[in-house]
Amino acid sequence: MTTIAIVAPALAPGDAVGNDLLHMAQLFRGRGHAVGLFATHVGAVTAPCHPIARARAFLGSNPSAVLLYHHSIECAAGIDLIQQVRCRRVVRYHNVTPAHFYDGMNEACAADCRQGREQVAALVQAQCDLYLSDSTYNQDELLALGVPPERCAVVPPFHLVERLESTAPDPAVVDACADGKTNLLFVGRLAPNKGHAALIDAFAVYHHHYDRRSRLLLVGKEDDRLESYAASLRERVRHNSVEGSVTFTAAPTDAVLKAYYASADVFVIASEHEGFCVPLVEAMALGVVVAGYGGTAISETLGSAGVLWDDRSAWLLAESVACLQREPSVYAELQERGRDHYREHFTNERIEERFLAALRGLFQSRDRKGAA
Repeated sequence: MTTIAIVAPALAPGDAVGNDLLHMAQLFRGRGHAVGLFATHVGAVTAPCHPIARARAFLGSNPSAVLLYHHSIECAAGIDLIQQVRCRRVVRYHNVTPAHFYDGMNEACAADCRQGREQVAALVQAQCDLYLSDSTYNQDELLALGVPPERCAVVPPFHLVERLESTAPDPAVVDACADGKTNLLFVGRLAPNKGHAALIDAFAVYHHHYDRRSRLLLVGKEDDRLESYAASLRERVRHNSVEGSVTFTAAPTDAVLKAYYASADVFVIASEHEGFCVPLVEAMALGVVVAGYGGTAISETLGSAGVLWDDRSAWLLAESVACLQREPSVYAELQERGRDHYREHFTNERIEERFLAALRGLFQSRDRKGAA
């Protein structure tokens, strides 16, 4: 049995980092290990989670213990812990949103991102045993900062897609969307790196020039700290004359989220920064074809299972959606590619295999060093 402390800046329900962390904890416990969860900020989760300050005592002085730290935002306590402990250390790198997206909108958010990106250098300098990245895009950042390739591995994040697949869609949402309109869907929190403004512009082109009976569903949590961003998006809706055809909504339950996916004709994405993008995996698994703009980790995650452009042209995205609507054979081909891509790379079973293989190499390496 190994003592394993899993540490993150925050643990919140429905958060991609939190889902990844909780699945890891469940996997380790199922294999007989002693696991403790530690975070600075904790939301309404059922799993016991403690302040990061208590992680060091949990690990004790055992050099065979494991600290697994998830980095996605500023976390001075996590960096201090990495630098202080003398056990095996693993960094899970989810990427950090560049601060410039928040400049002028919320200085506290911008500072958290700026400091979080600066702390990546400290994680590299700590020369940890293993660096696990969500994507090759994330890993390339670590390699550029000097992490040896032999200490790196790419393992996609664990997720709740299987649970979503088995959930019945909320009938009220399905009924509301089943009015003959074309439903374009994006799932992601209301944050300035997510490209909502570009989606609204592209939807306006599609709505006015291709399909007047269409709507854009923007599904994601709103952050009270980003009221000015949300207000700017609603003003953009008015400016583009698509009031009544753009819906901002959260998905408080799996059933509601499943209903939006079940009702969607096309999943659209214009995000400018993603370290992986779990909603793309959800869309592929649930048979919703993706159209949008590539870049960062988006193209890597989606592969050839959708339509992505480097040119961030609203007309190009609108025409792509129209093509998918008028060419059912193309849609069906991409739909099948998406399901195949998901089954081959992104089921939790596949991710578990890659995760355990990466850790097995770490443990075997450490055992050999100890024997030497």
